[in-house]
Amino acid sequence: MIGILACGALLNFKTHAAAGEDLSQMLPRLKPLAPEEALKAFRVEQGFHVDLIAAEPDVTDPVAVAWDEDGRLYVCELWNYPGHPKPKEPLGRVRLLESTKGDGVYDKSTIFADNVLWPSGVMPWDGGVFVISSPDIWYFKDTKGSGKADSRTKVLSGFRGKTYEVANNLQWNLDNKIYVCGSYAGGSMRPADHPDAKSADGRDFRFDPRAVLTGANCETVSGGGEWGNTFDDYGNRFTCDATNLAYHAVLPRDALARNPFLAVAQMQENCAGQWAKVFPISAPEPWKTTRQKLWSRWKNTTPDMRAGRFPDVELAPQGFATSAAGLCVYRGSAFPPAYKGSAFIGEPANNVVVRLELKPDGVGFKASRPDAERKVEFLASTDNWFRPVNFANGPDGCLTVVSMYREVIEDDGAIPSDILKHLDLYSGRERGRIYRVAPDGFKMGAFPRLSKASVAELVQTLAHPDAWWRETAQRLLFQKQDQSAVEALKKLAQESQQPVVKIHALWTLNGLRALDEQTLLAALNDADAHVREHALLLSEGSLHGSELLRTEVVSAAADSEPRVRLQAAFTLALVPGAAALGALAGIAWRDAGDKWMRYAIAIAASERAGLLIDVILIDKDFVEKPGASELLALLTQACGARNDAPEIRSILNTIAVRARPAQLQRQMLSDLATGLGKGGSSIDAHLTRNDAETSALKASLRIFFDTATSVALDATKTDAERINGIQLLAFAPYDSASKPLLELLHPSQAPALHLAAVRALSAHADADVPRALLSRWRDSSPAVRQEVLDALFRRAERLPALLDAIEAQQVPLAELALERRNALLKHTDAQIRQRAAKLLPAQNSGAKSELIARYQKESAGLTGDSARGAQLFQATCAACHKPPQGERAGPNLATLEDRSPFTLLVAILDPNRDVKPSFISYTLLTLDGLSLTGVVVNETSTSVTLRSSGGKEESVLRKNIKRLASSGLSLMPEGLEAAINPQQMADLLRYLSEMK
Repeated sequence: MIGILACGALLNFKTHAAAGEDLSQMLPRLKPLAPEEALKAFRVEQGFHVDLIAAEPDVTDPVAVAWDEDGRLYVCELWNYPGHPKPKEPLGRVRLLESTKGDGVYDKSTIFADNVLWPSGVMPWDGGVFVISSPDIWYFKDTKGSGKADSRTKVLSGFRGKTYEVANNLQWNLDNKIYVCGSYAGGSMRPADHPDAKSADGRDFRFDPRAVLTGANCETVSGGGEWGNTFDDYGNRFTCDATNLAYHAVLPRDALARNPFLAVAQMQENCAGQWAKVFPISAPEPWKTTRQKLWSRWKNTTPDMRAGRFPDVELAPQGFATSAAGLCVYRGSAFPPAYKGSAFIGEPANNVVVRLELKPDGVGFKASRPDAERKVEFLASTDNWFRPVNFANGPDGCLTVVSMYREVIEDDGAIPSDILKHLDLYSGRERGRIYRVAPDGFKMGAFPRLSKASVAELVQTLAHPDAWWRETAQRLLFQKQDQSAVEALKKLAQESQQPVVKIHALWTLNGLRALDEQTLLAALNDADAHVREHALLLSEGSLHGSELLRTEVVSAAADSEPRVRLQAAFTLALVPGAAALGALAGIAWRDAGDKWMRYAIAIAASERAGLLIDVILIDKDFVEKPGASELLALLTQACGARNDAPEIRSILNTIAVRARPAQLQRQMLSDLATGLGKGGSSIDAHLTRNDAETSALKASLRIFFDTATSVALDATKTDAERINGIQLLAFAPYDSASKPLLELLHPSQAPALHLAAVRALSAHADADVPRALLSRWRDSSPAVRQEVLDALFRRAERLPALLDAIEAQQVPLAELALERRNALLKHTDAQIRQRAAKLLPAQNSGAKSELIARYQKESAGLTGDSARGAQLFQATCAACHKPPQGERAGPNLATLEDRSPFTLLVAILDPNRDVKPSFISYTLLTLDGLSLTGVVVNETSTSVTLRSSGGKEESVLRKNIKRLASSGLSLMPEGLEAAINPQQMADLLRYLSEMK
């Protein structure tokens, strides 16, 4: 959760107080306020007030809430935050609160379930509740009417993580499924005790509550956040993380799976930007001002501490979003209409609640402050203990605010160790507050008793103005599966005057398996765009048997609303024929300027991408439109990845004859070759036939490649122009491309041309490539040598040439980093492994424990030098832990909690003793023999992305993966002792203990 609660970029390291400086005098403890006094500390937007509806001892450490159909409030209590549970201490709990007077103030409290590990999300279902208790999701039920769970069933398992990393926030959605924010730790999700795991690493997911109780699995969904998971009235999902107030999940993962030839890394959009300013009214916490003072002093007096290492957003004691949590879209009726659809986000480190307006922006949303000039928050408190971590739309139509009420909300990773010893991170865990924010003059309506409602009454409740009532009614109808509701639901879907009610009725019918063609046709022609959008999605299961529905889907491609056209593109993927192809082209002509539309079009094109390119290019002006080249690139690369011979020849003809201007021809040829490479093929492989058509194609391509060669070798051209030509030579026949590429490796050429030439040579599969790459080794710069080594390690068949060069002392052993030596020594090819064992010196420093003990002893008494340690870090560690753009293959050292010398020494000398799952090394082998090694940083239904030790990322289509195997080891190599002597180790440890 609450890396939320403190941005993980802040480290646990010393602040270096001056000699004689007493930190205890600088760190006075903050006192809590009694519940009644805390209400006086609030400043809320004009026209609203805050009511206390639950407080300690009836509730402690609340982090997530949900009401059942009778208004009973289930609360997850994260009692052990922020650390691991301690022996003999109780774990978290699920509390059951009741308002016996029906006034929405909870005066009865029962511990529904205790000893629950990391409870972080709750959702009522069929008389019980689903509860996230990482590493599991449980179903708890009271079968005896005691108010306590006497039945506990584990339904899903495999989550990882603790505190802010755990999965969280169960939310019901229109599609009758429960959604979960997966946070960062992820896991291999599976039905409990089921051997067939489904990976959900670092991804959000959903499950069918009926099916999961009988052993069904979950399914991953688009988007990802840290602690927050919410929907608007129309099913758009939003998440947040510590420094980003709102993300919108745009591309649905199940739609993306329809095109296995398309690699898409981004599926959600940042609506609000990072590090937003917030406006607290509380005084900065003493430990934060002390940290700022001492860090600033250190920054100004330590030469190697550059100012860029202390960005204002981290150094400031308050005023920036560093702990955003609990994002919730308000969907009630009690607030004035202008507030409906607003997003509310807690900033517990700043003691405020931020309100953002979500407004349509193309097919996405833009989140912004209603009145940015005012520089005030919707809700703020002078009480530093106010820690709003979650929100909910309740049956009262107001906004419910969940506050942990803690003295310190950050975990120990954000607090310097010399300050930390003066604080108590558990202070306040016996406290907790839940508030209702209501408009002035608010009067409580009828208290819910929906467990007693008839089916007809539940259908009527779908028209309630408050989302909680509508969702609960839909959940109960889905739960009951009573077919007597069908006719009333059909009538509501067609006759209601409220679009959101029609959508609820449509999805409820779908959940009852009673959604018919007539109802869908009416919805597809509804006056409201939201209804049409949902009707398109709901029609997908019925398209095969209905010509009328297919016709309506084709027509929807010309809809006036962009969100409808977006969904039409996704759905057109399931519609065959020329009419559907023309409809997709229509969307392309109109919407190519929108990146999400481009993805949707490419997803829908799938096996007909080549045909779609031909249709699109009928419009001769299309190539001048915004986004045209980007869309053609997606389609052309997907064609190449599919590697269908007739389609490839058709694309080559299109490039040669119809693609204009010349720059477009070059770009499409490059994109096609890139796609073919991903599909395990090449342009040459499609030009082996001996016929007139092939001869004509070869002649046309020869012109391209001759021009590219001339440009690449022309010293009067700019480097950018020459690199463009070099890149084309990566796809030319090797016999004609190798000579100019080798010329470009001459020392007289610019370094950028060297690198481009090596990459172009590496793209070829010819057996001569290793020789060519190594032929200029002695003349090459360090950067080019590393690029050559990258190229050699990418394919196993190239490694014997490298071993030959090592044996001939052409390539010195010192040029091989430890991870490359280990890769050779542990290679899956026995011949490579055996030969490497003979050529590479054995690293025989004794057992790890003995090695660590020796370094401890030899470095004892040595004084480390931070400046020297910084230089060693840059030379030895920075490639993985601190690349220029901030992407890492190794762990973010900012998140280290224990920075003691011994712990750091063990991590350096025995990197595989304790490896986080997200940093385990994987080897990916493609069907055409390409070998990649790195950590998995992204997975979609169609592709896997690895990040190598240098920070370089590469996406591979799943259909082209021969093997993806975990080494079970850290990407960090063993054997660093060969490069670091005891004095250097002392320097490095000093630097690591002090670095930010």
